[in-house]
Amino acid sequence: MDISKLTIELLRADDVKSQELTGLEGLINSVYAVAEAQFWVDGHNRTNASELLKAIQNSEIIGARWNGEVIACVHLTGYGRSTAKFGMLSVPIEYEGNGIGGQLVKAAEQHAFDSGYGKMRLAVLTSNELKHDGKLRLQEWYARLGYMFVKQFPFEEVAPEDVQYLRTTCFFDVYEKDLVDTGHQAP
Repeated sequence: MDISKLTIELLRADDVKSQELTGLEGLINSVYAVAEAQFWVDGHNRTNASELLKAIQNSEIIGARWNGEVIACVHLTGYGRSTAKFGMLSVPIEYEGNGIGGQLVKAAEQHAFDSGYGKMRLAVLTSNELKHDGKLRLQEWYARLGYMFVKQFPFEEVAPEDVQYLRTTCFFDVYEKDLVDTGHQAP
């Protein structure tokens, strides 16, 4: 794959058709079904089309397009006055290692910086009961991108309504990074 032909853009509600929204929902849920299979009961989905539509309408989803199709994405929101937060970074296995995730993170950081935020935050779902090599690799990758561990807190503090869908006790490991202007144009 020639990632120089990849387009990173803020998805706009006017441009996203219903079948593309369904595809985006499938993309995210399939990535998380693999990445967090040990954590969730069978059939639990990370997101749905109505949540995604609302996020797109709020200009919170940055997509990576290849040949016009969204193949990866990240969700970006504000978290207080000076901190932005990204999550739901979704790159399918067949595209891992091509730099797409890094481009999405950089685009999210630049967009947050351009919007007046000085810090970026992310949270990685973890379990102290299970060894999860994928999560360890992800945390190491975030560290290489400059993210520093800040704290860990119980899952139920963030999403008490979803605790019933967990197979194991989970925590969020929170990481932060100071943002700087990279000189790239935000999506």
